[in-house]
Amino acid sequence: DRRHQLRKKLMRILCLHKITARAYMSILGSLSSTIGLTRWAQWHIQIPQRFFLTQYKHLNLNQPIHLKSKVKEALKWRLSKPNLTKGFPLGDIPWMVVTTDASQTVSGAHLYQIYLQGKWPVYLRGASSNYLE
Repeated sequence: DRRHQLRKKLMRILCLHKITARAYMSILGSLSSTIGLTRWAQWHIQIPQRFFLTQYKHLNLNQPIHLKSKVKEALKWRLSKPNLTKGFPLGDIPWMVVTTDASQTVSGAHLYQIYLQGKWPVYLRGASSNYLE
C-alpha cells in the first residue's frame, strides 16, 4: 500500500543530513500520491514542497538537498499511524433525518421506524419549546 511504502522511505531519509534532489522529488511524489487517501495530507505537504523550491537550482538531479530540522519535523507527521489512517469516505455518507417536536409539556421524535415520546420533567415545563427541542 502507498502509505506503507511512503513510511519506509521516510524512515530511511529522516536519519540522513542530505539526499539528492532526485530522491527528494521521489518523496514529494509519494507524499502527493496519498493526498486523496489521507486527511490533512495536502496541508502537511506544504513545508516540504516550499523547502524544495527554495533549495533546488534546476540544474542537476544529483544536487544534494540538505534536510533541515523543520522539514524533518514536517515529514514526521506522516509517520504517525493515526494521521495516516484517518482517511476520506470512499462513497456518499447516508444522511439520517431525526424529526422532533416539543411543546412546553410533552415531546416527540422519530427516526425511520423508531418513535419516542414523553413528558418533560417538572423543572423543564414552561421552558421555551425551541430550548427543549
